[in-house]
Amino acid sequence: DSTLESFAEHVLSNDLKKIIVLTGAGISTSAGIPDFRSPGSGIYSNLQKYNLPYPEAIFDIGYFYKRPDPFFILAAE
Repeated sequence: DSTLESFAEHVLSNDLKKIIVLTGAGISTSAGIPDFRSPGSGIYSNLQKYNLPYPEAIFDIGYFYKRPDPFFILAAE
């Protein structure tokens, strides 16, 4: 049976040992966490104060090795 109720019964009965949940990119937005790409409100649209060469640099490991401060400042916000 592939209903939500059937799944819940399996979870509650401890029949399942591992559960994997696949979600879309917008799952966190309902919790108030901004997305990355929305013009005006996305994280990548609001990184001007970090003076980055490109928005994704804030999460680029190569850029982080050269200049980690922007990542740590953003993470602290």
